[in-house]
Amino acid sequence: MTLHRVKDSIAYRYTNTARTIVCKLTHDYAEKEKTLAKALEDLKANFYCQLCDKQYYKHQEFDNHINSYDHAHKQRLKELKQREFARNVASKLRKDEQKQERALRRLHKLADQRREVQCSAPGSGPMFKSTTVAVESFNKSCFMDKEENQSVAEQETESQIPWPHR
Repeated sequence: MTLHRVKDSIAYRYTNTARTIVCKLTHDYAEKEKTLAKALEDLKANFYCQLCDKQYYKHQEFDNHINSYDHAHKQRLKELKQREFARNVASKLRKDEQKQERALRRLHKLADQRREVQCSAPGSGPMFKSTTVAVESFNKSCFMDKEENQSVAEQETESQIPWPHR
């Protein structure tokens, strides 16, 4: 090898080594930057108030905010809204149950009235027929009507079951 080639070879190796070192340093620096950014983000998350949507960078500022009237007022307002919502939901459920009970009572009352009208029709008493036949036919008609009314009432109440139970 000539002297010129040796110089070129050394220069080439030196350049490649320098490039490798620079790439490595750049890569390490980028990793450090990412790590530092993540640590800073975690630190910021520690001093963030979600209720008030405010970011603080110092512990003292964040602590002052947590103990402030503004933060306490927003906290109480949030709790009040939650209680009101729960109370309104419970009230609506109670009203719905009362409506269903009234409708059910009305259905039973109508079924009883219908049964009474059908069972106490004029001329169905023992005055016009023999006693045994009249009582048997009377009992059969009343019990059959009662069974029909119960099945009709059950079908109507099934269609009126409140929405969360379907």
